[in-house]
Amino acid sequence: MTDLPPPQPALPEPGGPGRAQLMLFGLLAGVVLGAGSLGLAWAVAADEGTDADAEAVCGIIERTEIPGEDTPVEELRRWGVTEVAPSLAAREPEYRELADALEQAARAVRNFDRDEIERAATRVKELCADL
Repeated sequence: MTDLPPPQPALPEPGGPGRAQLMLFGLLAGVVLGAGSLGLAWAVAADEGTDADAEAVCGIIERTEIPGEDTPVEELRRWGVTEVAPSLAAREPEYRELADALEQAARAVRNFDRDEIERAATRVKELCADL
């Protein structure tokens, strides 16, 4: 009897259906993080105060549709404003709930969890409407 190593599972073929999904997820994550970095820089550089920052973020969110299956990448970039959330809450505790909702929306977009994106985005829009 020969001691042979166990057979290895076959590798997926290059260019298979999983590759397209991975590329889409990578693209979305890059877009969100890139837009978020710009949003954070904008928030840090603003001289008008936390209220103006929150209103500006909510203005962008109000003009942005809740992401869905057919949402163009350009629209997902707008959710990058969620990166402003920590600075809003740090400067003004009254924005903690909005900041938490923005962070939840960002996580959902990064994870591409459609159900959670819809819930989180709806919550952010509700909180912005109450400002």
